[in-house]
Amino acid sequence: MHHPVEQLSGLEGEEALTALQDLLEQVLPVDEERRRESIVVIELIHASRTQPVFAASASQMASDLYDIIAAALASLKIPNPSAAARQVSVLIGGLTLDAVTPHGALTVYQLRSTLRDALRNFLNAER
Repeated sequence: MHHPVEQLSGLEGEEALTALQDLLEQVLPVDEERRRESIVVIELIHASRTQPVFAASASQMASDLYDIIAAALASLKIPNPSAAARQVSVLIGGLTLDAVTPHGALTVYQLRSTLRDALRNFLNAER
């Protein structure tokens, strides 16, 4: 079985954009199941600040997400995938928070279109 980021290798343009968005949406609240999962993750992250028992799990989740994003961007031949992965991680965090809290209350359509626009701008700027 292949790692999902291997499917991005050699892709360009809209095809690369769609594949990257599809990969990232696996961790975004784009349906009810992932919305519930996102809320649990946010609560775990919040709890890790004051409950040391959760700190290692929260840190590992962040590290795993970063590693997958960096690998995906490297597969797309993005220069400096490590720095780019930090930027995309922040984007995902902000979109998630805005989608599941009254802070922003993004709709799924708004989340997806915002993600796509940001990734398009990012991919075009990095090439």
